[in-house]
Amino acid sequence: MTEGCYSPRHLHILDTSVIRGLGRQQLQEIRKRIPLAISPYTILELLSHLSAGDFLRYKSELLKLQDIDILPFPRTELPGTKASDSIQLNWTFLRDAMPAILLSARKADSYSQFSSSSVPFGIADARLSLHDFGSRVKEGLENLKKDYSDFVEEVIMDLSRYESSSLERPNEQRFVAYVKDAMRPSFEVLIKTNPSVDDGAYHDRLYPYFSFLILKAQKYAQKRREAPDVKVDKNDYVDSYLCLHLDLQKPYILITKDNALRSDLSWTLNAIKVAHGFTPECTVEDPTRLPTLKRSA
Repeated sequence: MTEGCYSPRHLHILDTSVIRGLGRQQLQEIRKRIPLAISPYTILELLSHLSAGDFLRYKSELLKLQDIDILPFPRTELPGTKASDSIQLNWTFLRDAMPAILLSARKADSYSQFSSSSVPFGIADARLSLHDFGSRVKEGLENLKKDYSDFVEEVIMDLSRYESSSLERPNEQRFVAYVKDAMRPSFEVLIKTNPSVDDGAYHDRLYPYFSFLILKAQKYAQKRREAPDVKVDKNDYVDSYLCLHLDLQKPYILITKDNALRSDLSWTLNAIKVAHGFTPECTVEDPTRLPTLKRSA
């Protein structure tokens, strides 16, 4: 038996920290018990680290993905969003190329062998060398990092008018209301071209993402009251994009060893419960209670 919320009813999304902490055999056994999935952003992050110095280490991490379902890019699932416009590396192309990428990684004994391989990518039987693919991945991730830090900086500027005490311990009702206000401009732009999009569904789909970003911004705004030169950590961008997979109405669990991510996301999801008396279906948990080889024996 699995424990707590780890059940076949939930989709369990594993982040990089969990992938690195489990062996392939463990993942295979766990997958027999509960549904596992991984974000394409996690795949891109792993691919971006493939290099001559760390090739064998990251090759082993990459090959674990053969046993885990890959989620669509979350932006392709947003209301009114076209998949072709959602990210620099089109989801369809990446998904179709993954078997060839994994095969190339399995066969290669060195980074030079891997990077010189080519995989199908795009239309009309086009192929792309894995060296060029890696360059595209790194460029795309740099753009995502910039998008993340730019958004957080915008929110920090907007929060500058608040008193310090409201940033230290934000009131749940006020926080949820602020998140809704922050989401409103993008929703209004969306309904101009897609008037059938439902406000409630849009909020349920994007609240985890916006709330995580805004809570991060609140913490930075508070820190800057005492240390104005504190910089936004761009490496948190992956955490923010993982939140895009969550939905208040769907039983998805983000599994991570990152204590800060669990603490921040748990607080923002609980804020919905406090403010509206509604318990979100999605949640974030640590991996310690995942079914293990010992339990399955």
